Amino acid sequence: MGSGSSVEPGAAAGEAVSPGNQRGTSSVPVSPRTEEALGESPRSVRFKVPEVEIPGLPLSPRPSQPPEDPTKRRYLYLSGRFNTDKKFWYIQRIKDLLIAHDVPAFTCEPVPGKDLDTVTKEGLAAAKVLVAFCFEDYGERTFGLNYETFDELKYARAQKLKIIPVKLSGIYPPRPPGEGAQQNAEILRESLVYIDGMTKSLEQVEAEIRKCWFKFQSGRSSTDTPEDVHYIQRRHLYLSGYFKKEANYRYMRKVKNLLDSHNIPTFSCEPMPGEDYLDVTTEGLAAAKAVVAFCFENYGSPEHGFTYQELKYIAEKKLKMIPIKLHVDYPPQISNPFGKELIAQVFKDSLYSIDGRSLDEYDVSDELQRIWLKFSQDSQGMPEDAAGQRRHLYLSGRFNSDHKFWYIQRLKDLLDASGIPTFVSPSEDRGELPMHGLANSAALVAFCFEDYGECTGLGFDSFGELKYAFENNLRIIPIKLGHRYPPEPPDVKGRQQNAEIFQRILYIDGKKLDDREVVAEIRKLWLKS
Repeated sequence: MGSGSSVEPGAAAGEAVSPGNQRGTSSVPVSPRTEEALGESPRSVRFKVPEVEIPGLPLSPRPSQPPEDPTKRRYLYLSGRFNTDKKFWYIQRIKDLLIAHDVPAFTCEPVPGKDLDTVTKEGLAAAKVLVAFCFEDYGERTFGLNYETFDELKYARAQKLKIIPVKLSGIYPPRPPGEGAQQNAEILRESLVYIDGMTKSLEQVEAEIRKCWFKFQSGRSSTDTPEDVHYIQRRHLYLSGYFKKEANYRYMRKVKNLLDSHNIPTFSCEPMPGEDYLDVTTEGLAAAKAVVAFCFENYGSPEHGFTYQELKYIAEKKLKMIPIKLHVDYPPQISNPFGKELIAQVFKDSLYSIDGRSLDEYDVSDELQRIWLKFSQDSQGMPEDAAGQRRHLYLSGRFNSDHKFWYIQRLKDLLDASGIPTFVSPSEDRGELPMHGLANSAALVAFCFEDYGECTGLGFDSFGELKYAFENNLRIIPIKLGHRYPPEPPDVKGRQQNAEIFQRILYIDGKKLDDREVVAEIRKLWLKS
C-alpha cells in the first residue's frame, strides 16, 4: 500500500490518528467496520490464507506455501497510499460504504501478532478484485521495508485479478518518480476503463465500484480473453463509431434504442470500469452478424477511438458493413495512410449506405431494420436475390360492402398514379392467403374499418394478412376508418390480435383526411420503407 500505517498503536478502534508511521509489527485492533464485516472480535481477527510469493518480491523468513485456490478468492482489495489524512479518510470512507452494502472490502490494517507484510500478502491471496485509488503518487516504488502500491499492482497483474482504477488526480495514469510511472502506464493503460473520482462524489464512486464488484462476482465478464469467445454465434448488429463526444454518443443511443424497440439485437462497446475497451470490442465483433459504421468526422482514424481496429476486423473477417453518412466527408477522409487504405478497401465492398445527414434517427433506424431483415433471411448474412426483393405495397382490407370496396379501389388508383406499386386481392372466398402478393410486399396498409382483422375461419382474410405482416416484420400502416381504434371485430381472436399489433402503431386518420391527403401520408411512409 503506502509508506504509512492507518492506525497508531494504542489508538482506540476507529479513532482518527495522523498517518505517517512506517508499516511494521503492531498490536493495534482493527476498525469496528472490519470487526462487523468479519464477525469476529478485534483481538481475534485473522485472515487464514496461506502465504504466497509475490513475483519479484522476497518472502518473509517463514517458509512459503502455495497460493490459495483462486476459486476461493473473496475480497475486494482496496489499494492506495495512506501518507496523508486526505487519502486515508477517502479510502476508509469508501470501505465503510462498501461494507455497509455487503461488499467484503479489505484494506491492510494492523493485526495483533502479525507484521503488515504478512497481512498484505494474506489479503492479496484472498483478493478477487483490486481497486487502485490513483492519487498522484500511486504506484511509487519507495524501496521500503513493507509492501507498497507498486507491489500490489504488480501482483494483481501477475495473478490476472480484475483491476478497477479510480482517477483521483489531474494526471492519469499517475506518474510517480522512478519505475512506478512505467508500470502504471503499462497496467493502467488507456483502454482500461476507470472511475473518474475527480468529477464524481464519494458516494457515486462507491456505487460504481459496487456495481463492478457484483458483475465480476457473477462469473464470466466481457473482459474474458478473445480465445474464450471463439464459440459465440454471430447474432447481433455491432454499432461502430467514435462515441466519446457527447453528441455522437446521444445520436448512437437514440438509434440503438429504436432498434432495440423493434427487437433488433444490437451491441455497442460500453465497458464498465475495470474492463478493457479492446477486450469488449473483440467479444462484440466476434458475435456480430453485420457492423453499422457511424461515420462521424475522422471515422477510421487510429487517433480516434478504436474504429481503426474495428475496420481491420471487418476487413479480415469479411463482415457486412452498413455505413451511415454523418459528415460532409464521405467516405471518411483521414490523414493516416494506413487508415486511408483500410477505409478504401472496406467501403468499396459495402453493399448498402444510409444518408444520416438527410434522414432523422427514426428514418435511419427504419433503414437499418429493413437491411437487417434482409441479412437475417440468409444464414451467411447475405441479402436476398434481387429477383426476390420485396417491391410493392400490400393493401389489406375487408370487401364485404360496396363502400369499403370502392374506398380501397380509389386509394389504389391514386397510389398507382403517384408511382407506388400496389397489390390488392379483393376476394375473401379463397381458401389460402395470396402468398405471392405478401411475399413481395415491402409494407402493408391496413384499412381499419370497424370489422377489420376479423377471423372469418377462411384461410384468406384480413386476420391472416395482418398476422403474416406482423410475424414477418413488414411495416404496417393503419388507416383509421371506423369509430373505434384499434378495430373491434365481433370475434375474440380478431380483437386480441388487433389490440396486440395496433396499440403501438400510429395511424393515419382517414375519418378526418380526404383521399388525396391519406395517399400523401402513405407515400411519405412508403418512401421510408
